[in-house]
Amino acid sequence: MGSSVLHAATDSEKMEVSVAASAANSNTYCGKTTSDNTKHQYECIEDLPSRIEDDVPTPYIYASADTLPQGQVPDSSYAAIGAEANAGKRPSLHYEVDSIYEAPASSENGLYAQYEKIKISTIPRSTIEATECLGSGQFGTVNKGVWQSPSSPLEVAIKTLKSSAKEEDKVKFLQEGAIMGQFRHPNVVKLHGIVREQQTVLLVIELLAKEDLREHLLTLRPEEGESVNSGLPHTLLSYCRQSISGLSYLAKKGFVHRDIAARNILLSEDHETCKIADFGMSRDLADETYYISRGGKIPVKWTAPEALHYKKYSTASDVWSFGCLMYEIWSLGHKPFETHTNPEAIKMVDKGYRLAPPPGCPRAIYQLMIKTWNPTPSERPMAETLSQNLSRPDPTLLSWNVSDKPAGVPQALQLGGPLDSTPLLYPDLQRTYLPPDLTNNDYDEPS
Repeated sequence: MGSSVLHAATDSEKMEVSVAASAANSNTYCGKTTSDNTKHQYECIEDLPSRIEDDVPTPYIYASADTLPQGQVPDSSYAAIGAEANAGKRPSLHYEVDSIYEAPASSENGLYAQYEKIKISTIPRSTIEATECLGSGQFGTVNKGVWQSPSSPLEVAIKTLKSSAKEEDKVKFLQEGAIMGQFRHPNVVKLHGIVREQQTVLLVIELLAKEDLREHLLTLRPEEGESVNSGLPHTLLSYCRQSISGLSYLAKKGFVHRDIAARNILLSEDHETCKIADFGMSRDLADETYYISRGGKIPVKWTAPEALHYKKYSTASDVWSFGCLMYEIWSLGHKPFETHTNPEAIKMVDKGYRLAPPPGCPRAIYQLMIKTWNPTPSERPMAETLSQNLSRPDPTLLSWNVSDKPAGVPQALQLGGPLDSTPLLYPDLQRTYLPPDLTNNDYDEPS
C-alpha cells in the first residue's frame, strides 16, 4: 500500500484540512494528533487491521477509503480519513469544518473539565422546577419542567440520575451530556445545560413531544378503506430532509451516531420539526430491537453489514441506517424486515436482498434508499450529498411515471398500503445488489 499523509492547521474557529492520497491505492488512513489539537500529521498505517481485535479497546479509529466524509475528524486525539484515489490521479481535497467533535472523557472529573472546555452552561438548581414525570430509564427519570432562564421561563426536559446509580452509570450519564453539549443544529436535540449541586446532577434538555417519530408515523396510517391526506407525502419528505440535515451536521462534526432510527427522532409539539436524539451510551436491555453481543447492543435491522460483522462504524454506516429510517418514514412506521428474525435479516442482506419499496413510495425516494444500502461503504452517498438530493423541488422527488405503476396492484401506489403489494414496484431497483442467480421472487424466503 502506498503511503498517504494528511496535514491540518487549526485556530480556535475553524480547521483546514487537505489530503494527498496515493495514486493507485488508498485504503486505510489513521493517525494521532497532538493533545492540544493544533498540529496534525496522519500517515497510512498498513498493518492497522492486525492491530484491532474484537472487544479490545484501541486508540486507533479505522476507516476504509471514503467511508468517512471529507474533513471528518472523529475526536480530538485520534483521527481517520479516507480518500478514494482513481488510477493515475492524485486527488487533493480541501475543506473547512467549524469544530471537531471531542469524544467524552472516561472519568467524572475529566467530564466536568470537558464541560467547562466546551462551555456547557451550569444552571442553578433553584431555577429548575419539575412538573411532570415523562418516563424513566436505566439510569434515572425524565421530567417535564420549567427553567427560569436568564431571558424568560422555558419549558424543558430534565434528566435526573438515580441516587442509587453506580459510579460507572454516573459517568455514562455525564458522557451523554458531554456529547449533546457539542451540537448546535435545528435538527439535533439541544442541551441547555447541567445542574451540579452537591449530590444532584441534572441534564436540562429542550422539551419536545412525548411521542417519537415512529409513534407519530403509526398514527398517520389510514383506516381500512380510507386514503391518506393529500399533503402527507410532503410531510414525509420534510421528515427525511430534516433528519438528513441533522445527520449531515453530525457527520461534518465527526460524530458517528450508530443508532439512526425513527425511535430516536423526536418531534416538536406541532409535529412539524424533527430532531435527532439519543446520544446516551446505553440501550434498553429488554428491547428486542437490539442484539446484545460482547461488543455492545446492536440494532441489527438498521445496522450496516460492515458494522455488524466487523464492528466498523463510520458515517457511512450511519448513512445505511438513514436509508432504513427513510423506509420507516415512507412505510408509516413499519420496521425494516419486521416479519423476519435478526439472523434471517442478516442472511438476506448478505445475499443482496434489500427492503422492497413501501407502498406509495416514489421512485426518486426509493432510489436514494437503495443507494444508502450499497454493500461497499465507500460507494454509499455521503450525508451531505443525500441532503442535497433531498433538497430538490417536491414535484421532482414525489412524481410518478406511468411505467412505474404495476398493473393490477393499486395498493402498491397507496401510502399505508400492505407491504406485500410492492414486489413488482421498481423491480430494477430492488435487484440492484442481487447476483444473477437470485430473483426478487425469492425475497420472502431466501434459501
